[in-house]
Amino acid sequence: MKKFSYILIIFFIVSLTGESSFSQVFFADVTDQMGVGSKPEALLCTNHTWGDYDNDGDLDLFVTYWGTAVNRNVRNLLFRNDGSYFTEVWNSIDNGNYNSVYAAWADYDNDGDLDLYVVNFYEQDILYENRLIPDGEGFTNVTSSAGINIISEGYETSMAWGDYDGDGFVDIYLCKYSAKNELYHNNGDGSFSRITDVAKTGDIRDSNGAAWVDYDQDGFLDLYVVNRDQDSKFYHNNGDGTFTDYSWNTKLNSTALSRGCFPADYDNDGYIDIFLANIGKNYMYKYNPATGSFTNIASQLGVSNAGNGWDTWGAAWGDYDADGDLDLFVVGGAEDFRISNAFLENRNIGGVRLFSDVIDNVNVKKAPFYNVSLGTSVSFADFDNDNDPDLYITGYSVGFAGSLYNFNRLYQNLKSADGNDFLKVRVKGMGAGHCNTAGIGSKIKVYEAGTLNLAGYREIMSGSSPLEAIFGLDKTKLYDVEVIFLTAGTPGGKKVKESSISPGQVILIEEK
Repeated sequence: MKKFSYILIIFFIVSLTGESSFSQVFFADVTDQMGVGSKPEALLCTNHTWGDYDNDGDLDLFVTYWGTAVNRNVRNLLFRNDGSYFTEVWNSIDNGNYNSVYAAWADYDNDGDLDLYVVNFYEQDILYENRLIPDGEGFTNVTSSAGINIISEGYETSMAWGDYDGDGFVDIYLCKYSAKNELYHNNGDGSFSRITDVAKTGDIRDSNGAAWVDYDQDGFLDLYVVNRDQDSKFYHNNGDGTFTDYSWNTKLNSTALSRGCFPADYDNDGYIDIFLANIGKNYMYKYNPATGSFTNIASQLGVSNAGNGWDTWGAAWGDYDADGDLDLFVVGGAEDFRISNAFLENRNIGGVRLFSDVIDNVNVKKAPFYNVSLGTSVSFADFDNDNDPDLYITGYSVGFAGSLYNFNRLYQNLKSADGNDFLKVRVKGMGAGHCNTAGIGSKIKVYEAGTLNLAGYREIMSGSSPLEAIFGLDKTKLYDVEVIFLTAGTPGGKKVKESSISPGQVILIEEK
């Protein structure tokens, strides 16, 4: 009864303030135009990741497929962004048929180009070194020489790049079923060392995902691991190469059947919160710096039952309408076709937060075809370089194949000019002994110029979304942008600030 009354009060406030009208932001389905749909013979696309692998200034797209058990000999795909169209280029690099479930970009060797790690459920995972620098082109499988997961135990499900010791080289956390998860330290010479037992991060539950976040802002990346059938684990980074289980301390010991965690500062208070995608009700953990713990407020925010169903597979954060608040897109139903996707707009009404599903109003389909969703992953990414976040969704066709069932969709953001605009921030670290060159783990804070009024906060994390940040801002104002680079020996990180920046542009902030 209290929850129902709360929602009625919010609805009444919205009506009085005129905030009930849906945002005038629309998307155009450009999947066929850009050539990034699913393959006609494909049945299950598992995931994807955006990254500018060729350093030409626009985002390229890598897509993973479940290659043998479900699909008809479908390979993973790398789409090179050529501006007006995407060109498939992966077949000439690796035409192997794998059961791939995840992939993520990072510059593990700090040579200035993005390398790629691909997680295969049954087969050996693969680390591809990008040879753009110094060779000019090509990827090389360096898994064996890098020493990663050579003796594969269990079934790999996901991974996360993060420089846990701040030495300037990104490390790897690997999630598994039926075996202990693994932490690999990047030695800086192209090789990795398994240090799971020393670091005390070997979760033995069936893990579906992990994320590196500096939740307490002490300058060291902490680790959240979400599990399928047992309680999730949160590892606090002690700063000495070891971790302590803080699952109870932080109240992140969720017993939900979780598919993934998606951290973001949804309320612009300068601290990372965490959305947990579950089988059953979703969770939204809000961080309280006074207690060092999180509280699940998903029901209050209206995100616990997003998509009218019980099976959420993935989520993505992005300020699609440039109002200054991160919105949330949720995909689900890869195991239950009755579940639809949801586009949850973040609304701040008199200081009260509430998410509202606007998917019917922005020209994004709840489901790719015949009201069947079967979504597996989603991301916001500016593929056309106009600074606003576009949307890409992957899915599963439930036994139907062919061009009619092109379940992967790319939506272009058509935001019209109004009082707000976007600022895109890219970061670059100095490498060894400093922050890794891709800036993974860096924090970006945007303030109104000359003040401490926070307009937005992001952390650069590996995953489906690109290694850059987009902020929606008032275009009549100027802003100060501060980047805190993750660097060992510098308590809290190294700060670099650019002042009096106007929205409507792309800026690169480099570590100095």
